[in-house]
Amino acid sequence: LLAPLETVQAEEPLPTVFVVELTGVVDPGLHRFLQRALQEAEEAGAVAVILEIDTPGGLVETAMQIKKLIYSSPVPVYAYVRHSALSAGAYIALSCRKLYMAPGSTIGAAEIKSFTGERVDEKTFSAWEAEMRTVAQNQGKDPQLAAAMVRREIAIEGLVNDRQLLTLTTQEAEELNFTDGVFVSREELLAKLNLQDAELTEITPSPAERLAR
Repeated sequence: LLAPLETVQAEEPLPTVFVVELTGVVDPGLHRFLQRALQEAEEAGAVAVILEIDTPGGLVETAMQIKKLIYSSPVPVYAYVRHSALSAGAYIALSCRKLYMAPGSTIGAAEIKSFTGERVDEKTFSAWEAEMRTVAQNQGKDPQLAAAMVRREIAIEGLVNDRQLLTLTTQEAEELNFTDGVFVSREELLAKLNLQDAELTEITPSPAERLAR
């Protein structure tokens, strides 16, 4: 008699995580790069996208377009602030599914100004403040803290007076529950997300995209 054939089970493929570099000024070139990155993540069947953020801010209109990309992405997008997420960068970080930070990083200082460096009209200012409040609320963060990043007039006792913009250190963000966790390394963050065994795909701007920016 022939011995029965042993059943061979194929190993399930490891989940894929896309790590996307978000550095420099927030401009239309960055929007096009992130659009490509999120599309590639979706096509690859990625289970998560991590935006590693280090930006001084940039164009508000572009930041709002990036928020739409993040919100419409079928792949969950997480923010990992490696150094700083200021101005429009803070808005993008708050637009993600969760906001994580590295020790020594900062987030805030989101006052909106014109190209000449002057304060914009109240209508535009109010709309931007509402945007910051909304993304903070959607992420489960205190909207008043987000508003204080936009308006100097908003004072928060023990944190910022009515002549300063709010910028939070990692420690302050952690104490105020304005971050979902502080992680020294990407590996620590992946372990938090139960993705420590995932295959990583790192996406950086192409030479052409860098030149366009």
